[in-house]
Amino acid sequence: MNHSHNVTVDYKTHFLQAAFHYMPSTDLAIADTILYAAISVGMLVSILRSSHRPRYIWILFVCACLETIGYGARVECTGSGALSTFIVQAVLILVVPIAIALVNYIVVGILLEAGGKQVYCLTPKRVARVFFASDVGAFFLQAIGASMMANEASADSGQNLALIGVVVQLGFFTMFVFLILYIAFGNGFRMYAMAEFKPVFHALCLTSILMYLRNIYRTIEFLDRHGYVASNEWVFSVFDTFAILVCFLAYSFWNFGQLLPGTEAELAAIVAKYQGGDKDVEMCIQSSDPAGSSGVSCQGGNLGQPNLVHVMSCE
Repeated sequence: MNHSHNVTVDYKTHFLQAAFHYMPSTDLAIADTILYAAISVGMLVSILRSSHRPRYIWILFVCACLETIGYGARVECTGSGALSTFIVQAVLILVVPIAIALVNYIVVGILLEAGGKQVYCLTPKRVARVFFASDVGAFFLQAIGASMMANEASADSGQNLALIGVVVQLGFFTMFVFLILYIAFGNGFRMYAMAEFKPVFHALCLTSILMYLRNIYRTIEFLDRHGYVASNEWVFSVFDTFAILVCFLAYSFWNFGQLLPGTEAELAAIVAKYQGGDKDVEMCIQSSDPAGSSGVSCQGGNLGQPNLVHVMSCE
């Protein structure tokens, strides 16, 4: 009986050491699971308290829940040494931040739309599509690579595949960070100078920098699977677990649903106020009531719900 138990323990220890390149802490994984469960609840409360709740904002809540599941699978993996739970935690923790970045892409597209401009070939509609398409490609490369790395026979091939995915993601994300800075401070935009948009850029810059650092960490990890970065759990905890956790905290504090107006007309009115022009961004319909008094109503698209029409009064 003891011999059988020793064999089981030896197998689990060997598997965990081979899969993670260090002995993962069960206690740390439990703490991470609890933290992400708490942030999931916090994200839900923050969204429900928003003045409006565009569809894209729910991506953050779903991602927080998936991170919780990922770290829950990590707890199970450290206890059982099962290949299936290793794959679940590896894939979720690795690729969920890709979906988180989609929210930033959408918000930057909204800001471009409000400014009425495009950057080179990137129209407001194309921003989320282009960068998310690059992330989807990186997603599949990283997901397949992460699952292959669980098997020693295919670990090297899986590492190379995942590395390609991370490099593609890092390259496109670098361009995206420059796009944020250009919209915030570049000539023709300078949207950071608009007080209403400053908190939005705080959230975009902080979360994008954290995700960028995480991508750099993942690149180094894949480049040298047996180096210091890949062989120490604290590095993973700081540059992955903690970095993404802070992103969720930032999204909760600077809630896009609360910070951004619900219609294109309202957003464009903010930009026009700072530009000092009467920008034609909405259709105003002059009307009069039976008493002879007149007023103006405006129609603008509802952001996040393009098939709806929002009618508001304007002066």
